[in-house]
Amino acid sequence: MTIHSTIKKTACISFVFLLWIVAGMGFSGCQKNQDQKTDNAVDTQKNVQATTTTNNYITEYPVYKTNSEKIIAANRDTMIAFKTRLRNVNAKIRMSLDSAEQALERANADLEARIEAFKADGQDAWMQFKAQFDHSMDSVRSSLQDLNNRVSRIKVED
Repeated sequence: MTIHSTIKKTACISFVFLLWIVAGMGFSGCQKNQDQKTDNAVDTQKNVQATTTTNNYITEYPVYKTNSEKIIAANRDTMIAFKTRLRNVNAKIRMSLDSAEQALERANADLEARIEAFKADGQDAWMQFKAQFDHSMDSVRSSLQDLNNRVSRIKVED
């Protein structure tokens, strides 16, 4: 083996090694670009979702308010029907049911005031308000159903 062939082998090995390093760096650079593109796509998607969520809040609140006001009005009508029915029962039963009915009227009026007083303070405030309001609406609905069951079992005096 001559020096010339040894140099050629060394040069060839060095060239292959250099190609391997360059290819690795190129692949690494491509991977970084791909990661950056993925991160940018995720950020863009989050921005779109945030905008959409905000837009959903802006359009969702008026519909939610209208639907809630309809339910509150229906609750009020049901309580008026209870009062009419309770006029014809004995005084002891009427007193026990009147306090429950009055508590429901106050809760229903509170719901009406809360939905009217809500001011747009951003998506987080809206979500918190909506969760609390839904919980209160469910509570009034449940109490109204209980009162309805109690009232419907009462025999009306003629």
